[in-house]
Amino acid sequence: MENPLVSVIVPVYNAAEYLERCLSSIAEQTFAPIEVIIINDGSVDSSASIIENYLKRYLWFHCITQTNKGPGESRNAGIDFSHGKYLAFIDADDYVTPDFIDTLFNLAEKNSADIAICNFYIQLQNGIHFIYPFFTHANIMSGDEAAQKTMDMFTLPGFIWDKLYRRELFINNNIKFPSIYYEDTVTICKLMINSRAVVTTKKPCYCYCRNKQSITSTLNFNFRHANDYLAAASIMRDYLIKQNLWDEWEKTYKEFLRRIEAHIFLEIELKRDAYDSHTRKVEIRSVHSQIRKLMMEPASDEDTLTVSQHPPRKSEEEKS
Repeated sequence: MENPLVSVIVPVYNAAEYLERCLSSIAEQTFAPIEVIIINDGSVDSSASIIENYLKRYLWFHCITQTNKGPGESRNAGIDFSHGKYLAFIDADDYVTPDFIDTLFNLAEKNSADIAICNFYIQLQNGIHFIYPFFTHANIMSGDEAAQKTMDMFTLPGFIWDKLYRRELFINNNIKFPSIYYEDTVTICKLMINSRAVVTTKKPCYCYCRNKQSITSTLNFNFRHANDYLAAASIMRDYLIKQNLWDEWEKTYKEFLRRIEAHIFLEIELKRDAYDSHTRKVEIRSVHSQIRKLMMEPASDEDTLTVSQHPPRKSEEEKS
């Protein structure tokens, strides 16, 4: 097969229930040539056998098998293995329309953009699906403009999966996914800041499926999620300072922190049945204190803040 133009990276952890739907949607892409890099991240269900069936049927499907490291490290492994001019990331419990890659590739090439973004469907557990209603009106933006828009979910959601990226963005800028929840947020920000242009289409080509394993599900929320959300914000703050972008980004970043705080507080209150009043109050005070620190003016371009983190998780049961 000729050298792929696009590498599609699919982290898989115990996703057997949804995996065939995902991989079939990729196999049915109208665009070629592509390569599909599946990372079996220590699955203990039947994911491995499903992957093996696709490897036999499609020579352009490849698999990396590793012990469980989480979605961030899985994506990093996929990037290291990839050969395409562009990269796409698809979650194993989601799926894409047949023209997903075709649409984004042509959009990027036509506009000389480093990142191309499509709108997406949200599919609920009962099968109902609808188009995400708050997608940005802008068609082509500078990288910095797009990065600041991703700080607001109601403008340009900072998910990793509804986008196509020029591979050089990762390689030339040494951008890696951190091993935390909400790894999308900080990685998207870095990628866009280093982009010459970002282009969007309102056409929905990705289907994001909310299920009981989704990281954004209230059922799965715990204090590890809250801590990692703050850790992602801390990594972003450090990056902005080191890139001399704090003055330009200060207002946007602080608004982002306020949304994080409100989101975490809401989730904590919704977990009344899981945590007693004292535990919730202690966590709320801790979150508030860390948010205040993150909002502080940097003393210098070497100023960094460390948000205390839980030990790295051993299993990746939540959707990235």
